[in-house]
Amino acid sequence: MSEGMSADVAAARIRAEIEFRNNPEQYRFEARKQIEDIQGLDRRYHQHIAADCENWTIEIIGPMPKQIGMCDYAQEV
Repeated sequence: MSEGMSADVAAARIRAEIEFRNNPEQYRFEARKQIEDIQGLDRRYHQHIAADCENWTIEIIGPMPKQIGMCDYAQEV
């Protein structure tokens, strides 16, 4: 990056920091909204995938470990 571009970036960063310092609530609201939107999209994606899998059958063909990833496995008796 050239010296001129570096100076522009530094100046923009300082202006953004000043703006945030003077009006933080607006940016907190925007950030919170973006996080909620992303979480909503993620939730809808996983619900869509789960709906596609409702008639699947899983056949276990070997010994199962006690834990798979973050999920505990308990065999039905």
